[in-house]
This record gives sequence, structure tokens and C-alpha cells, in this order.
Amino acid sequence: MVALLLGLVLGGLGGLPQTVFLGGIVLAGAFVFRKFWIGILAVLLLANAYAQWRHLHFLQQDQLFAHVGETVFLSGRVQSFPDVRENNTRVYVSVQNIPGRTLLILRTPADIEYGDRIHFTGTVRLPTNFGDFDYRKYLEQFRVRTLIRFPDSLEIVSRGGGNLILRAAKSARNFFEQNVKTSLPVPHSLVTVGVLLGVKNELPEWTERDFKQSGLTHLLVVSGTNVTIVMVVVGLLFRRFGRRAVWIGSLVALIFFVAMVGFDPPVLRAAVMGGIVGLSAVLGRFSDARNLVLLAAVILGLLSPGMLHGVSFLLSFAATLGIILLAPVLIALFSRVVWKPLALVLAVTVAAQIAVLPVLGGAFGEFPVAGFLANLVAEPLVPFLMAFGAVTMLTGAFGGLLAKIFAIPALMVGEALLWVAHIFGQIPTIPVPSLVSQVLGILFLLAAGWMLFSRRFSQKFLEVDFSESKSQKA
Repeated sequence: MVALLLGLVLGGLGGLPQTVFLGGIVLAGAFVFRKFWIGILAVLLLANAYAQWRHLHFLQQDQLFAHVGETVFLSGRVQSFPDVRENNTRVYVSVQNIPGRTLLILRTPADIEYGDRIHFTGTVRLPTNFGDFDYRKYLEQFRVRTLIRFPDSLEIVSRGGGNLILRAAKSARNFFEQNVKTSLPVPHSLVTVGVLLGVKNELPEWTERDFKQSGLTHLLVVSGTNVTIVMVVVGLLFRRFGRRAVWIGSLVALIFFVAMVGFDPPVLRAAVMGGIVGLSAVLGRFSDARNLVLLAAVILGLLSPGMLHGVSFLLSFAATLGIILLAPVLIALFSRVVWKPLALVLAVTVAAQIAVLPVLGGAFGEFPVAGFLANLVAEPLVPFLMAFGAVTMLTGAFGGLLAKIFAIPALMVGEALLWVAHIFGQIPTIPVPSLVSQVLGILFLLAAGWMLFSRRFSQKFLEVDFSESKSQKA
């Protein structure tokens, strides 16, 4: 599995297309000589070739790139939910008359929805990178290499197109968003919607800056906690029908939930892991967290190899891997000096922050030093905001005074979270040179590789001796 994942990652970096030929030869050699390491090498080469083929296919299909700098008339369909921000609204458009996919930027407010068929005229441009952040590579994971900012003309030809499930998911999201915004003031409503649905781009500039400076932006991204809640709720509703019904119900709910919040890498990773855990429960087999996170990465890499190089995926993957591998070590260390429940929270927070340091440094050139303490204070607030926010999403449909009364707990927790972000956001970030982030990344990968394959480390920190615990109870 590691060889497959490594091949997909390396394939996204480019290289020689003949790796598929080499992979075929090595694979044949594995069958002839029956050597395990030859089979591993064959998997790596074939995965590398697959990722390169997907990337080359994407480049060949994108004919819009040849029109950079030109003003053209385009006809296409909106393929994403509108990303509404303070000053502009962004959608991805699949263009039909000049095959390709582009990012269309409109002035807010913009009367445009997912599935709309549109005609527009504008100048095709290349995305601009922001400092150390490679915005072009970020967009490539969504199969986009060009953008059109503020088109000269825009006509909505028809509405109601696109996938039926996605349209239903968008309607549900609009309903829940509106209920929260009716019941809570800004920015509390936007923070609550961010925690529950991952919609954070409408945040005021000062609020967004506070969350970024304090290292709390990840709280406004849907991930494992949200997926776990969905699976728990579905499990409680379907448990009388058996484990298979619970898994099928959870899978359907996860697909709809992912469609509703958007197909972002963190939620996709969490959803894939959740689906695998549910399947393991149906089959009655134990799921190793290390295998789960690697398998989730491989599945996402097979679906879209470019996703493995996206910053959001790398942050999610690194934080998850850091918690799985490093948190048990820190728990054993911190438990000697602090109360065990506090040691658990502290270990998870520190492990995640250490793991994402190379990614943050490489992508943004800085690291929020306040993130360690800010997360320690903010993390316990999130489950309460999710619970009270969910109540607000449902009761907001009543409107008026009743909705605002039910929203008071969410308002109080949201206010506390805003204060935490604001206080710790005053602490300046520290610059991380590119060379330092690269060295830290290599060290983290080497350490993670050793932790994954070391039997001694696994027995000491990652495996539970159930027989011993039973004998102690007896």
C-alpha cells in the first residue's frame, strides 16, 4: 500500500512516461522470480505511470490553456457550488465550445447556481500565485489551469441542470445556512456554519485573519469529527436493523453529506475512512488506523492523483498521521506530569501541530506559533458549538424570537471561540524558510516510515494487549 501511494505521489511530479513499460517488465519479473521486493517495485512503477497518464490526459483535454491572453466567447455549465466571498463569487465552469474547465470570478452578489448553463465573454488568464502559496498547483487538483475574472458579459441560458443529488444537497445546505444566519448575528453565524458545513469564505477579513494567525482555521473545515457524528446518528437510527443496514445507511448519508459540504480533500479522506471502518464492522474485522489512513490516501489518489499534492489534503493527511503515530508517544510522556485527560488533549494537539509544520512552512512560508495553546483552548469548545449549532440549524426554520432563544447557547460558545481566535491571533507567526520546511518534511516522513514499519514501536505504543487487560480485571 505504501508503494502504491508513493508511486501516485511521485507520478504527480512528472517524469518519464515509459514507467508503465518498466513497471510491466518488473511485474513480469515478480511472477517469474517470485521476489517480494520486485513486486513492490512493480506496484510503485505502475502507480507512477498511472498518475502521469492522468496528468497528461488532463493537459491534453484542456484546450482553454492555448487561449491565455485572448478574449473569447464561452458556453458551458457551472460544475460547483458558488463560493461566495466578501468581494467576489467563484464557480468552476465546464466549457463546451472550447473544451476545458475554468474558474469564473464574478462580483458579489452574483445570481448564479450549480447546474446553470451559461454564455459568457472574458479574457482567459493564468492564476497568480500568492507569495509562497502555489495557487496554480492548488487549482490543478480541481482540473483547472485558467481563470476568467469579471467577464465582459454573462447570460444564464437555463437553470436546473447538473446532478440531481448535488442539486438536492445544495438545497439542503442553503436551507441549513439560512436557518443559522436567521438566528445568529455575523460573524457568529458564519463561524457556526463553518464548523458544521465548512463554509468559511464569507467571514469578515478581521475574523479570517484572527483564525489564520491563531492556527485555528482548520476548525472551520469539515473533517473527521463531522463525519463521525453523521455515522453515529445514522447508527442510532438503523441499529435495530443490523450492522449491514447501519453501514448502508451510513454510506448513503456520507455521500449526501460530502455532496452538501463540498468535495474538499479533508472531508473526502474522513468519509473514505468512515466508510472503511463501517465495512470492517460489518465484516467483523478490526481496522488498524494506520492502514485506514493509508488506504484512504490511496483511494483518493486513484480517483485524482493531483489531490495528493494539494495543501488541504496534505494538512489533513499529515495531521491525521501525526495523531495516529505521535500522539500515543506524547500521551505516555505527558501523563507523567499532568492529569491524564488533559494529557490526551495536549498530546493530540501537539502531535497534529508538529505534523503540519512542514506543510504550513512549505505552502505559506510561516507557522502560527500560537497554534499550540490556541488549539488547546479552542478544541474543547468545538463539540459544544457543533451540538448547539445543529439545534440552531433545525430551529431556525421557525424564525422570530423562538429561533433566537434556541440559538443562545450557540451564540455564547461562538463568542468564546471568536475571543480565543482574537486573543491568540495577536501573536505574530514565525517565518519558516523553504529549506527548513523541506528538511522538516523529510525528517517527518522518515520518522513516520519507521513508526509504521517498526514492530517494536507498534507493540509499545500502538497495540493494545487485550489479554492482559482482561487478566487484570479478573
